[in-house]
Parts: sequence; C-alpha cells; structure tokens
Amino acid sequence: MNTEKREFAAHIRINEEGEREVQSIEEHNRAVAEMAEGFAECFGQSDLAYAIGSHHDYGKYSDAFQKRIWDDGPKTDHSTAGAAGFMKAMARVPEETVVTQELLIHKLTRNGAGVIGGYCIAGHHAGLLNGGGRLCKEGTLTGRLLKPCPLPADAASFRLDHV
Repeated sequence: MNTEKREFAAHIRINEEGEREVQSIEEHNRAVAEMAEGFAECFGQSDLAYAIGSHHDYGKYSDAFQKRIWDDGPKTDHSTAGAAGFMKAMARVPEETVVTQELLIHKLTRNGAGVIGGYCIAGHHAGLLNGGGRLCKEGTLTGRLLKPCPLPADAASFRLDHV
C-alpha cells in the first residue's frame, strides 16, 4: 500500500490519454449539492437538498474507502457514515458521538429534515431503506446507523450552512 499523503478522492478515472483524473470528495459533494439544489427548487426545499447533496459522500473520508479507491481495496460502506453524520449535525449532536439505540430514539429521529437526509444519504446507491426499530434492525436504516463507521481525524467536518 502506498503510504504517501494523498488527497481524499471521491472518484478516480483514467482519461482517453491514459492519465489518472482524481475528483476530490469536496469537489464531488459540491457538484452533487448544486444539482440537488436545482432539482428541489420546484418544491421549495433547495436549501435542504443542497445540504444533503453536500454531505452524501462524507463516508468516503474513511481510511477503508480511500484504500478501496486508491489501492483497489475491498468494497466498503461509505453511505452509512454520511447518513449518521448528517443526522447528528441536524440534531446538534457532536460528530464524535457514537450512535446508540437511545440516541436514535430520543434525539436523531426528532429532526424531520435530519431523518429525510439520513434516508437519502444512506440509500443513495442502494435505494431507500426500511426504518427499522428496536426489534427489527437487520437491513434497515436503524441497523446501519448502529454500526461503527470510523473516519480519519482529518476528515472534513459537517457544516450545515444551508439549512
């Protein structure tokens, strides 16, 4: 594995000239946010859509995802960390707080915009999930949010300037 400090990449492709083109996570999230903002104007939710889009790939800051994209490492879940981070930010819960069942029930799910964003971010590749609950967790948003999703200390933090 290459240990040099590399930028946090969202996408890497080889262009027609055979050169590597890297799109940073920040660049990618901004482009998705602007697109989402435009789509949501017609129903008056452009600010929320921008915030969701600008955080949808937050989980790509994980060491596991960066190993995947730079070194062809194993597939890794990046959307759960994004959903958890967005929901924490909307509920004004510190980013480093571990998601527990109690936190989900009493804090994270009390903010409607946070829940909407959580569903959008968690399902942005696989589709919308069942919500789940105390008894039903497997394959649900609740189950995914309760999984640990560590990010590197220098990952960009959530800033919800638009909501």
